[in-house]
Amino acid sequence: MLHRVIGWTLLVVLGLLRPGIDRFDRWLVSTCWNVPSQWNAVADAAIRTGVVDAELGGLRAPWRQASIHPAGDSRIAVIAVSDLHRARVTFIDENYQDLGGFERVAAEPTLVTDAARGYKPLSHVWPIVSREGRLHTLIAFAHLVSEEPNAGLFAYVAVGPERNELLFVTQLSWGPGPTWGVLAPADLNRDGFEDFAFYSKGRKDARPIASFVWDPAGRTYLAAIDPSAHGLITWWSTSPHDQVVVASGELLDDAVRKVASRLIGK
Repeated sequence: MLHRVIGWTLLVVLGLLRPGIDRFDRWLVSTCWNVPSQWNAVADAAIRTGVVDAELGGLRAPWRQASIHPAGDSRIAVIAVSDLHRARVTFIDENYQDLGGFERVAAEPTLVTDAARGYKPLSHVWPIVSREGRLHTLIAFAHLVSEEPNAGLFAYVAVGPERNELLFVTQLSWGPGPTWGVLAPADLNRDGFEDFAFYSKGRKDARPIASFVWDPAGRTYLAAIDPSAHGLITWWSTSPHDQVVVASGELLDDAVRKVASRLIGK
């Protein structure tokens, strides 16, 4: 009986001390946010303190990676844990608050990260934009090979604490010649919202051959496509009547591929 009482007492004491221990653990790695070579220590602290779940399918993921990115006036840590077949991505702020995330299939390790240029196609390609309580960014479903998006499947996603929403999905292709284009972010009408520009052969000093401008009232992207872009870019955009919402525990890949199958069928 005495041993049981002592055991329960220790559990209660540890429970009371745990928040302080977690804060101390995070404080120890606070300087690591500023040093890219030490960013993975932030991932370790987030995992140790229970902010990030490192288990996939009941087993601890053998691979983890963190990267730190500006978002407005603050910074965000993007933490990915993976067994190189499945991955979980979590976005946290400097107070280690979970801002949202998603799970993905990463059948090939090269899709997880492009070490040559630092791209993280698994979690984001473009800078992360914080807007209306969600994080917006472009995510790749194709190998970038140290290049900007010019071929393959891409999705612009709004990430939230409980659910994510697909805002834009596009399939980029090469034509004969070769003819190709690069997708780039741009505030084309200077309203503070991120739009998309598609430039022929990456010539950003020229007029884009396709543009997609966000319409806040209609909650959709309005397209202006030059005939020269036909066959190079296929796209879908959300609308109030055609939303695609993905719960945080569901695979993002499944939802994007369903939309992509509709694109191919056009």
